[in-house]
Amino acid sequence: MLISFNAHTQQFTKQFNFVLQIDDEIPEMDIHDGFFIVKDSTGKFIKDQIPFEYHVGRLMLPSEGYNKLYTMLSKHRIFIRFKLRELHPQAFDVQYEGEIPFYFLNEEYLICRIYNIKSKENRLKYNFRGKKYLFNLIMPGTAMILLTWPESTKEEIRLNQH
Repeated sequence: MLISFNAHTQQFTKQFNFVLQIDDEIPEMDIHDGFFIVKDSTGKFIKDQIPFEYHVGRLMLPSEGYNKLYTMLSKHRIFIRFKLRELHPQAFDVQYEGEIPFYFLNEEYLICRIYNIKSKENRLKYNFRGKKYLFNLIMPGTAMILLTWPESTKEEIRLNQH
């Protein structure tokens, strides 16, 4: 974890080494609408959403958000939610959401690999168990953790042609 100072917003930011791969490729575009969500053991939303920014290789949280998240880690379930813009065959956002281990804040890095069912190669390789996507997490000193996330949703976006 790195701590940096952002002169534009005048606040400290916690940075994590975080790499996202979707269908074995690092997305060319940054993700948007990224939030950490805190839920109870039944999956009920219980706390404010904690926003983050992601740029390839880095996930950034305001210090206040980091502190909030850190104090809730051992008692609650933490989920990450974000959207990624796909451009083909037409532009739409795909939203992903999934639970992450509470100890991720203490790791040197986290690699998140997502596999979508829309890929024929993925359908032949993995058992999706009725889900639209699944992912695995790679952290130092751990074996790959294979988890299933709920269905992704597509939000159609009309592009302004002007």
